[in-house]
Amino acid sequence: MADVQPFRGIRYNPAKVDSISSVIAPPYDVISPKEQRFYHKRSPHNVVRLELGAEHPSDTAGDNKYTRAASALAEWLEKGILLREPEPVFYIVEHRFNHEGTAKRRWGLTARVRLGGEGPDNARPHESVMEERIVDRLKLLRACRVNVSPIMGIIDHGAGGFTSLIAGLAKAGPDVSAADRDGVVHNMWVIRDEQGVRQISAWCADKAIYIADGHHRYETSLAYQIEQQAVCSHFTGREAFNFALMTLTAADDPGLETRLITGVPISDIDGLIGTPCGYLSDALLIPDDPHVVDDAITVRGTD
Repeated sequence: MADVQPFRGIRYNPAKVDSISSVIAPPYDVISPKEQRFYHKRSPHNVVRLELGAEHPSDTAGDNKYTRAASALAEWLEKGILLREPEPVFYIVEHRFNHEGTAKRRWGLTARVRLGGEGPDNARPHESVMEERIVDRLKLLRACRVNVSPIMGIIDHGAGGFTSLIAGLAKAGPDVSAADRDGVVHNMWVIRDEQGVRQISAWCADKAIYIADGHHRYETSLAYQIEQQAVCSHFTGREAFNFALMTLTAADDPGLETRLITGVPISDIDGLIGTPCGYLSDALLIPDDPHVVDDAITVRGTD
């Protein structure tokens, strides 16, 4: 049911970035104005400049946070701050964090996942979305042609073994390691081995994926797909815009923490957010080019 594929990611170049920890940031929708200023000051190459750029009173249609994000992306690629994988790969991510005094570990797989409408054979959403957020993310996607932030998906564990599979492929030391402001450690392995890549895709092929977080990003990707299909003269279904970036975690992963909250007014929900969550993938991105069928997305944080 799930079409989970490797992709040619764009990620920070360790040879050019002294500290990966200085360039990561949380997803756009949990960054406060104060945090936005902090991440802008932390590094001239912090991903917040792509994910949630600063707005200015002098902004125009030709000079705004979306166009500046696109310019920064192009500049970082040209200067080698960002590098692009030479071949399609998977990324395995591990989050190490403390929850209520207990050390926890959660594993995830960052991949490109084929888009589809609602139904038993596609990713299954569970929450409503706000139109203004979709418009915002769509403007950014049009300008940069990359998914700057992955959707978090829970993969059905009917057959079990997903966590064991990806953890077993994360051999030796990680290719990238960073720590966020909450002390969460993020490790990432780049999986290039052909056998491992085939094994992952095959395991996922008959599973269902449930969207845990990132509904606005998913709806944005669907809207962008429709736009691109309309102007693509030779549509094959393999183009990058037919996929979205996701980080998949097993439903039975011991490190997956969930909350059930009932009886709370909508106005009070924001104050409940605060549990440390993962966002290592801020270390990667991928371009959408309808003429390059192996690309599609980015790697950033989830949760």
